[in-house]
Amino acid sequence: MKLRSPLLQKKTRLEIIPLIDIMFFLLASFMLVSLSMTRQQTLKVSLPVASASQKDIKP
Repeated sequence: MKLRSPLLQKKTRLEIIPLIDIMFFLLASFMLVSLSMTRQQTLKVSLPVASASQKDIKP
């Protein structure tokens, strides 16, 4: 029976910190791009103005 050396057996590790950094960078870049692409175009509308108003009386 052949025994394996613990030095030769390495487990691969997933580095989570660079992954989180990349996800925050992608989120921020998508937010900035979406804000720069969005333009608020409004229509000029003349709304009616009330000269006098009556209060509703609740019974």
